[in-house]
Amino acid sequence: MLVPFGLAAGSTLLSFMFFMLIFSSLGFMAGIPIIRATVYLSLICTFIYGLMVTKFYFKPKTKEIFIKLCIVITFLILSFMYISGLFYDISYDGQVYHQEAVNQLVHHWNPFQEYLSKEKSHSAALLNHYAKGPWIYEAALYTVTGQMEQSKVFNFLLIIISFLLTLSTMKQCGRFSDKQAIFFSMLMALNPVSIYQSLSFYIDGQMASLLLCLVALSYRL
Repeated sequence: MLVPFGLAAGSTLLSFMFFMLIFSSLGFMAGIPIIRATVYLSLICTFIYGLMVTKFYFKPKTKEIFIKLCIVITFLILSFMYISGLFYDISYDGQVYHQEAVNQLVHHWNPFQEYLSKEKSHSAALLNHYAKGPWIYEAALYTVTGQMEQSKVFNFLLIIISFLLTLSTMKQCGRFSDKQAIFFSMLMALNPVSIYQSLSFYIDGQMASLLLCLVALSYRL
């Protein structure tokens, strides 16, 4: 139970971010900026994915496990949105260009079709040329909540995701007890970079969590 549910919950949460990136990118190519519908459509696809995973791993109890999965995912997202919203990011990079990028995307900047000028943004050179993944799904959430600080929720979600995927992988390999798998998964997921940057718009913590997810899923493959 621990292995498949951890994989199902972790991958379903990860798929939420994936769908927001995909739908936003398709919208940019079509000349459509980030809008609220991006989040709603991503949520629908996320729960469809969750249902498919649940059917695969828990066929006799699909409905029961799927309901639990939905409750867990909803609770995690809302809880960490609330926590993120309680803290104001005063970091230098967060103030100078990360929040600026999110704000520009919310106000209909299409990075696929438009270069920002210095008149539009004091950080135009950075915004135009840096990778934009985290900014995109943070901006998508911002269009729904209207709260910039709550967009930091993905720092926490990726820590949870990396923990769940690592835990399921360590249990699957059969070399660790439940306590050992939980301890070592927590040790890796709660790494200093992810924890230190969890309440800021820095993205190094997200990268650390995503790299851990990559290693865990690569081992499973």
